[in-house]
This record gives sequence, structure tokens and C-alpha cells, in this order.
Amino acid sequence: MNFDRLFKIADVSPAACVEDAGIAGPALSLGLDGVWSAPAYLARLIDAVLWPDAIRFLAFALPRREGAWWACLSARRALGDMGRDGRLELNAIEAAEAWVRGPCEERRRACLAGAEAVGCEGAAGYAALAAYWTGNLAQPDAPEIPPDARLAPTAVGAAVLLGALGRHAGPIAETYRLAVLEALDIARGGDGRDLPPDSRT
Repeated sequence: MNFDRLFKIADVSPAACVEDAGIAGPALSLGLDGVWSAPAYLARLIDAVLWPDAIRFLAFALPRREGAWWACLSARRALGDMGRDGRLELNAIEAAEAWVRGPCEERRRACLAGAEAVGCEGAAGYAALAAYWTGNLAQPDAPEIPPDARLAPTAVGAAVLLGALGRHAGPIAETYRLAVLEALDIARGGDGRDLPPDSRT
């Protein structure tokens, strides 16, 4: 994997991400010797094949919009060809995608309805929550309730990890790897969809 030009996470504090994401155990020890740039720490996680920790780290390292988009990619992959059975899940994903493409309050609040329609669970539900939890949690006419800063990235990580368990996913380690490749592309300014063909095998 290439860890060059990850400009969207280059200035992130790895220590803060590690703490907020609740990373512990072997993944935590990889950064204790002072290698504290985000790309360098991420490279260590991947070299150690600690995919879930790498995903949780990236969920906190990416900016909020980019993280929500990454969650949508994983949710769509998990949805596969469910067709009509997955209509509510698709609606939730599309609501989050609409907010990413044109963030505004109306679209952000629509994400909550999409998430609630699927029980606020699963990859699609968490993708929608990742978008909704970027802003005011109060009703429109009520005093503002700012979200905990950990909510949106936690939802991103949940969407990506749950997406790897979707019924159309391949071997889980390969699905984790693909998700991380998508996040790296997003961190370089891409959209996570234009990956080399061999990266999807």
C-alpha cells in the first residue's frame, strides 16, 4: 500500500485519534516509540495486519464529509444486490450521499429519517448517522445541542466494519483491505471508487 500524499490526514494528531477511537492492545503499542505521524502509524497498523484498528483510526482521522462518504461506499458494497429487500437501506445510503455532495441542514436532517427507517443499525444506518451526527441534534426550533465529536467518526467506523460483514462481502480480510484502500484514495483527494482493478481481487 502507498502512504504518500495523504494530505487529508497528514496534519491529524494520531494520539488524539487513537484515544478517541478507543484503540488499545497491540495497536496502541505500535505508536509508543514516538512514530506519531498519521500515515506512519497507519502503515504500522496495516503491516501488523490490524485491519479493524486501521479502520477505526481512519474513521477518526478523515474529515467528517470524507468519512461519511467512505461509510457510504462500504454500506453500498454490503447492500450488494438485495434489490427491493434493501430499499430502506438504499434510501439511508442515498440520504447520506446527498448530504456529502451538497451539505446543508435539510439534507443532514433527512439522514436521521433514513437511519431511523432501518432501526439506526447496520452499515446503511450508521452511514446515515455519520452524516447526521455532524451537526445540531436538537429539533429545529429548540436550543442547539452540538454532537459529541466522537459520534460521527464512530458511526463511520461502525459502517465500514459492519459493511465487511455484508452478505455479499468476500473473505473479511480482503474486504477490510479494500475498505482501507478506498480510505487512502479519499485521503489523497479521490472518491474511493477509482482504484486499480487488481486492488479489488
